[in-house]
Amino acid sequence: MEKEINGEAFDIRPLTRGEVKALRKRGFNLGNLNLENADEAMDEVLELICKKSIEAVDALPNDKALDLFKAIIDLTYGRGDAEKNSQTSGSGMKAAAQPDAQDA
Repeated sequence: MEKEINGEAFDIRPLTRGEVKALRKRGFNLGNLNLENADEAMDEVLELICKKSIEAVDALPNDKALDLFKAIIDLTYGRGDAEKNSQTSGSGMKAAAQPDAQDA
């Protein structure tokens, strides 16, 4: 998927389950980041997903790089635009809630 940030297109994708587990083993719980390691987690994710264009990512204003990071997290955990396409049960409620990111 392409995500346009600051007029430049970046190829992004969701993190795999294995990548999420590896990040958690290194101390990055993406569902519950703390202020002490949030920047490091963002760097790890951006380097993992955007490794071919990391120089362009690093040249972005920090708030735009954060938008790119958020887009990857949204793809990974099914938030944002992905929720618009979620199925509903017969009652009109969502069929199933997304699992708590802390359980990931």
